[in-house]
Amino acid sequence: MLGVRDVCVLAEPERGKGYDIESRMPDSPPKYIEVKASKDRLPNIELTRNEYQHILNNPERSFVYVVASVFSDPTLHIIPGTALKDLKGSYTSENNYLVV
Repeated sequence: MLGVRDVCVLAEPERGKGYDIESRMPDSPPKYIEVKASKDRLPNIELTRNEYQHILNNPERSFVYVVASVFSDPTLHIIPGTALKDLKGSYTSENNYLVV
């Protein structure tokens, strides 16, 4: 499995950490993965303030995995936290999400 030593999918009580999956390679710090999915081919993604704050605090080890066209032709896009750390998105007031 590509040398991955541990993969931890967060259980419901652990939600709120700002990511969905913690992955560890031998002799490496953990990688934090937030997963998003959309039926659209080029989707906007929404990050909670907590998710975005976690990326800001850990840009080198955070990633957003976006599965686009999930119902027709699923395509995985991997966005490194370093690409999101200087993002100027906009928060929606009704649900506290950053839309990027």
